This record gives sequence, C-alpha cells and structure tokens, in this order.
Amino acid sequence: MQIQELIDAKDSGRLARLVQTYSNCDGNDFTALQSAFAAIFENRVPEISLEPRSERDHVILASIRQLLSACEFVNGRIKITIAPRTIQCDASNGCLSAPFGNSPIEWFNIIINNAIIKTHKCCIVSSIKNEGPWLIEWIAHYKALGVDEIIIYFNDSDDGSVELLRRLADANQIVAVQNIVSVDVSPQRQAFAHALASLRLACSAEWVAFIDVDEFLVADEPLNDIDAMIQSVCISGKHRIDCIAINWDWFADSDQFDWEDGLVVDRFTAAFNHFMKKCIFRPEAATSVYEIHYPTLVEGARAVDSLGGEIVDLKVNCPAKELPPLRLNHYFAKSFKEFTLKKLRGRGARAFGKELRNFDSFMWASVGTEERPMNKVIREKLEAEVEKLSAIAGVAELNCGAVEKAHAKLVEMEKEINLWKIYEEVKRSDSNARALSKLNARA
Repeated sequence: MQIQELIDAKDSGRLARLVQTYSNCDGNDFTALQSAFAAIFENRVPEISLEPRSERDHVILASIRQLLSACEFVNGRIKITIAPRTIQCDASNGCLSAPFGNSPIEWFNIIINNAIIKTHKCCIVSSIKNEGPWLIEWIAHYKALGVDEIIIYFNDSDDGSVELLRRLADANQIVAVQNIVSVDVSPQRQAFAHALASLRLACSAEWVAFIDVDEFLVADEPLNDIDAMIQSVCISGKHRIDCIAINWDWFADSDQFDWEDGLVVDRFTAAFNHFMKKCIFRPEAATSVYEIHYPTLVEGARAVDSLGGEIVDLKVNCPAKELPPLRLNHYFAKSFKEFTLKKLRGRGARAFGKELRNFDSFMWASVGTEERPMNKVIREKLEAEVEKLSAIAGVAELNCGAVEKAHAKLVEMEKEINLWKIYEEVKRSDSNARALSKLNARA
C-alpha cells in the first residue's frame, strides 16, 4: 500500500478507495473523503463531513480540523506551523491509546499525517514521571546526536521535573507536554498515541523514536550522530527501509547501592546484549505505537535490524547475532537507591498503581555483562551539551532542586524501611537462585 505515491499523484479517488478498502467505510464516507483529499491537493481547507462513530473518532476528527485550519498548504502538501513549546494533552486523548481500529476517520488521519511536509530529520518522544535528576544528561545526549526535536510528556510529577521541563521548553530546547491521564489509562500509551496521531510535530520528521529516559542510542565511531547512524543501515539494501529495530544493551552493576555523583554513562560501563529492542521508524509507515517497543506498520513497510537484516515480525524478540553497530544503552536499574525511586514511580506502560515492580527486578541482567566502552566522540559532545543546557538561566538550579527532592524522598523512605537490608536480601536471594539453577543444570 503506497500512500505516498497516491499523495504525490494527487489521486483523491484512489486514496478514498484505499480508506474504503482498509476500513468500515460506506458510500457517504467515500464521497466525503474524496472531496477532502481533492481540496487539500488544491491547497484549500476541506469541508469534512465524515461522521464520527466513537469517542476516538470525535477526538481525531477535532484534531484534524484544528490542524487543517491552522496549517499552510504547499503544492497539495501540509506544512505545519510551529507549535507552542509547552502543550497540554488532556484526558480525552486516552481513547487514542487503544490498538488501531478500522475507522475511516483513523485512516483519514494516517493519510493526513503522510501528507505533512518533512521539515527535520529526527524526533525523539518520551514519557516521564519524577525523572528530574536524569533529564539534563538524557536531553544532552540526544542533542549531541543531532536530534532536531525532543518531545517529553510528563504526568503527576512532584520532584521538580515539571518546572525543569517548562524552563527548557521556554528556552526552545524541547517540547514539554503535560499529560493529563485517567486512572484506567497507561500514561505512556496515551502520550505515544497522542504524539503520533495528533501532535503532528513528530510526523514532520523523517524518522521518529519513542524511547525512555534511561535509554541512550549509541554507535561506535565513525557513527557519531543520528544521521550517520540511520544512513549506515539504510545503505545496506536496495529497498526503502521504514523501520530499524535496535537491540538493548542492558547496563547493570548490582554492587552499586549508593547513588553516586556523575553522569550515568560514566557510572555504568558493563552491559548484557539483550533480546528486546526499540525502534526508530518513519512516522508515515506506522499506524500506532500501542505495543510501545515497536510500531504497528502499514502493509508493505519494511523493517530491518541495525545490521540491515530483514525482520518479518517485529513482535519476535531475539538478541543480535553479533555486537550491532547501533545499540540502545538501557540503564534500567542504575544504583539500588535510584532503582528504589524507579519502583516508587510505577510503570508508565500500565494504568496508575497497576503492577508495581518488585525489588528483585534490580538484579535483572546484572551478571554475564562485559565492558562496553562509550563512543568517545559522543561522550565529549554529550558533556558539552550538558554544559550548554546548564548555562540556561534557572536550569542548573532546577536540576539541583530535583536531585535534592529525590534524595529527600529516599531519606523519608529509610525512616520506615531499611533499604540496605532489602538490598542485601535481594542480592542473597539472587545468588541462591543462581546456585540452585546451576545444581539443577548439573543434575
């Protein structure tokens, strides 16, 4: 299914027919769609007479109308205006976070996003709660890679990260989105669905990645920026590549109890080649990111691993056959004290209060690791970007405030529970479990 070719050909009839083929579209919908596409190709704001059939349809259609009334049409394409740097995603967007359906309005929205003019190379989208102490380093890393737009959704934070994000947005460094979420909705799924379906800024990038603040995209020299990384994969075959799946390198050090000063990338240097992955992909090739780790791709879209090997099914996880040139450094646990704060935050992929992590999770992939030296060029650029961000008025103070609040929370916790004792029990239990596993293997 080649949506782009039909848009380039300004073929409103076949685009409407395509929507009819892939959705529950009747004759009235077909006429309305063809008319709307024709108007866009003629550089006019269309009259949209599609009838919403669900809450999700209402939300998407309102977003489409808002976009088309504010955009500029250039030769039958859509040029979005610069969005405010601080935005709100209200709870009504929770309906977007369900898996993709077969509504004509959903498919109309996909085609609208396909028609958006590309204005930048790469966009990173993340969703956070109470991660203020680690934000500056993470943002600096992606700026060091040359990422054009960084969009960060935040919900229910009380550690000062909200003020820090808004200050960075005011300084035009990121886009900060307040994510107001109902209790039965995953904050992460709502954020990612809103970014792909409604925010539009992500769709004006050639490539987009939906990743967490503990995930750092890296590669070895000479792949020192995002453009070189993507091109190294895209030149691997004759066909257009729409999605690159990048394996985690899982960084861990179970001997770190205390939260030490310094950059995360310096404090943790040993990793395990993990079978799970995240993806960087062309936004026009995806219908949703409901699965969080990978997009749902349109028919005909092509996915590869970072070595250029064909991937038939993104749902299937497997470790890279060799150390891949592109890796996603996943600093999941950090120190035990930092992991305790992570546990308190809950899980963004779940609704509020659902499925909190166990302390035992701290030990995941903490053995069998090997040294993974950081790309020195990227590391130097990261440090320089940290200095630039910290020099923005108020940023250093807000960052220090977030660190202090996090430490204060740990002090309050330690009045009620003995974190060192829990840490020792977790390590002892893990050691016993591994010893038992070895005995069973020999039996």
